[in-house]
Amino acid sequence: MPTSPEVLEFQRWLRSQCADLGITQSELSHQLGITRATIRSWWLGRSRPSNQNTFKLIRAFEVLGDCEIDHNALPFRVNSCTTSANGAFGIWLLSQLNRHRISLFRLSSST
Repeated sequence: MPTSPEVLEFQRWLRSQCADLGITQSELSHQLGITRATIRSWWLGRSRPSNQNTFKLIRAFEVLGDCEIDHNALPFRVNSCTTSANGAFGIWLLSQLNRHRISLFRLSSST
């Protein structure tokens, strides 16, 4: 079955973001609490993440890259994944989690 153009656009974007930030698939997997097999599937263009995981990826890349990503400029569709321009608390929280190497998954599963 051929891969959809949107999945391929996501694949290119994911690879580009990871390359720009120097993040490996394994590091991304650990940070997001997602299996390496799932990340690899996205990496190879076999599938695309759910909206929730797309949002997690965008937020992680925003924090690691220290810049906000314009959702309207993404090469693929994002549903219900809005972040506020003034989300300073969210950015601070994610940077603290990253600094202490606590993944979002680990934080959510400890409550």
